[in-house]
Amino acid sequence: MKKPENPQAFPKVTKLLNSTRRQNDPDYYVESSEGMSLRDYFAGQAVMGFLSSGPGYNNPEAVSRDAYKVADAMLEERPK
Repeated sequence: MKKPENPQAFPKVTKLLNSTRRQNDPDYYVESSEGMSLRDYFAGQAVMGFLSSGPGYNNPEAVSRDAYKVADAMLEERPK
């Protein structure tokens, strides 16, 4: 199975050299070498949901494993 795209969640917007235009113009580009991945962001959100749902999740390994399962499923659904 093809691995889903995992872009940066909070990419750094960098101005190209000699550009005086605004951020939404083509003279700008998104540099994705910095920032948290979207997979990590989704997993973090899932962890918050799991932990706020009650005492059912008291094993950190299980929380982490399940959070990344949710994140992977979310990444697979994005292009649909």
